[in-house]
This record gives sequence, C-alpha cells and structure tokens, in this order.
Amino acid sequence: MELSKLVKGCVKMFEVGERVVYGHHGVCEIVKIDTLDMPNVPKDRQYYYLSPTTDGTSIMYAPVDNPKLSIRRVMTKDDVMSLIKAMPQIDMLNVTNDKQREKEYKECIRSLDGKEWVRLLKTVRERGRGRMEKGKKMTALDERYMKMAEMQLYSEISAVLEIPRNQVEGFIEEHMVVA
Repeated sequence: MELSKLVKGCVKMFEVGERVVYGHHGVCEIVKIDTLDMPNVPKDRQYYYLSPTTDGTSIMYAPVDNPKLSIRRVMTKDDVMSLIKAMPQIDMLNVTNDKQREKEYKECIRSLDGKEWVRLLKTVRERGRGRMEKGKKMTALDERYMKMAEMQLYSEISAVLEIPRNQVEGFIEEHMVVA
C-alpha cells in the first residue's frame, strides 16, 4: 500500500478544542474534524472545521492532510512573555531594495512566527518615523503590512493572555525588558 494512503486520515496534528493560528485568519478554534458533505469534495477526506476567535459565527475548512497547510498551535503564555521581553533585541528586517520589500513582508506574515511579525513591525514603524521626519507619510505598503502584522501578533497575544485586543500594545510596553 502507498505511504500516502496509509497516512491519509490517520495522522491528525490537532484535536477538537485546540486553538491554532491559521494562515492570515489569526487565532481559530478547531470545533470539529470531519469530512465535508459538499458536491465535488472527496467523501473520505478529513477537514479541520475552524472558527476564528474574533468571529464566533463563521467556519472555515482546511484539509487535515494538506502538507502546505499554514497552521500552528498558539503560543503558550511563557512563549508570549519571552517574546515580549525579547522584543527590544529583535532586529529589524534588512531590506534595502524597495522591489524586494513586499516579498520580505509577505514572507514574514506567512511564517506564522511571532518573532518575524515583530521584525516586520519594527521595520515599518522605523521607516514611518524616518518618512515623517522628512515630511512624508507612511507608504501604503508599509501601512498595509503593519496592520496585518499587528492583527496577527496582537490577536494571538490577546487570546493567549486573555486580555482585550485593545490592551495588548499597552501590555507589551509595560512588560518589555529594555536593555
């Protein structure tokens, strides 16, 4: 028997009730793992039924056996606190070529890595400060990716620490260890 047939339907990385970070959708809860009863969908393929924590009414479906699935468990409280304490030491992105900038930003967002989101935020905020000093506004590209990174990072910190999303930035400032 082929290995793919042995693995299909047998290996599940996550369980019902777990919170995960799913692509650009942010923190979601796995509410069910089951097949889909939809036309043109294989009846034997398992899917995660994902409910975004920011919107408890919608459900997204992600194939359990998709090797390209962009999903991971949420950070632990210890992970979040370690990340916050390390923020001042996290380097900015080193992008000098404007044509490569969006590619680098996309890679940071897609990484699902809190440290990469911090790198992106530090970079766009510093670029924004530099532009403001010259009397210019933040670029639309920087603003768009800053919002994405903030949404990803702040929603995860909010979910893990169980604090309102609008209090996350203040919490970070309060708990950062400045070297």
